[in-house]
Amino acid sequence: SLKVPSSELLNKIDQIQEQMKEQEKNIQQLKSKITSSESGNLSKKAISVGEVKVVMEKLATSDPQGLRETIDKLKSELKSAVIILSGVDQGKVTLAVGVTQDLIAKIKAGEIASELAISIGGKGGGKPDLAMAGGSKPELLDQAFNDCLTKIKKIILN
Repeated sequence: SLKVPSSELLNKIDQIQEQMKEQEKNIQQLKSKITSSESGNLSKKAISVGEVKVVMEKLATSDPQGLRETIDKLKSELKSAVIILSGVDQGKVTLAVGVTQDLIAKIKAGEIASELAISIGGKGGGKPDLAMAGGSKPELLDQAFNDCLTKIKKIILN
């Protein structure tokens, strides 16, 4: 129980709502930190396609901000890369796609995100260097990643 006189009830509710907002913000910041701290391990898992590094990973989080921050870190670590990160939460897939500046003439993050999203029952798009997508069929993610990697290899190696 709130243990406040009825005259102070609205103030108490406002106070509790403020605390909840603050806690939610803290949770989001922690999720972002956890996700971006994984970038060191991810760069080691990169696949070499010619001179280009390709990272395609499923992460424990689907926090869009954390995925974007991780992509930014990986771009600066790997220099020439195509990065696709995904997270699944409550049956929903969140995807982030990053392409380094040297590659956007050939490969566009927005196009990759859009194609992946269609494969997993969703929508996506964005800029040539960074894009987001979402979908509702996480069970199709592995196949979508495989198809996407095949396409990326064809583009890079031709």
